[in-house]
Amino acid sequence: MWAPFYDLPRDFGCERSSASTPAPPPDEEAPPHADAPQKAPKQVPTSAAPPAPKASKAASSKAAPPALRPGAVGIGSHAPGLDVTGLRIRAGSGRCLASVPLVQDRAYWEVHVVEVSDGASLLAGVAPRGPDDHLQERLGATARSYGAELGAGCGLTLKSGDVISIAYDQAIFPVTVSTWHNGVLLQTPMARGLKGELFPALFLCEIVVDWALAEGHWKQPACKPQGFDAIMPSRGLIGGD
Repeated sequence: MWAPFYDLPRDFGCERSSASTPAPPPDEEAPPHADAPQKAPKQVPTSAAPPAPKASKAASSKAAPPALRPGAVGIGSHAPGLDVTGLRIRAGSGRCLASVPLVQDRAYWEVHVVEVSDGASLLAGVAPRGPDDHLQERLGATARSYGAELGAGCGLTLKSGDVISIAYDQAIFPVTVSTWHNGVLLQTPMARGLKGELFPALFLCEIVVDWALAEGHWKQPACKPQGFDAIMPSRGLIGGD
């Protein structure tokens, strides 16, 4: 005996389809199911939104740190081509002196590079207080002045964030001036003819620096040799007001 063959129902089996409607071919979109939530029609913008304005180069660049605040020692005589705000100096070109002379045996201070331009350079050292026209002269170009040169023209490029450290020693003869660049002691010409009243001095060209004259401003205190201190006003040494 043989049994007649019958087509089985489409929903027969272990797994039941969630919808009895046959799946549409790939190129056709399936009709929405009665129980399925209806999708909202796509919104077509009538006009494209304008692009966001680009930030200016000045606004996108990293902002310079705030200028250091002067303590007991500030910036004194300086060339007209220098713009001085607190302990920040913008050059131009010219020489500037600290507000007090070096009366202690050993002193240490720093110069922090904030911004540089093409051809930026500086000389860091000492100089006497002379006539105003000396403020236009490089350190070393006038008597009893000395400066270690860094930047354009000397093979040592300066960049923002650099720290120049200076140690002045007049406890022994001859007077010596030592200079570090980012913690590395530089081989500089020997200072000669340094005598009498001298001031910490800089000669700047196309650069912005902070003159870190107080201990609280230093970034490389490890460069300071033993026995050296921050520059002190003369009244601090003799017990005046």
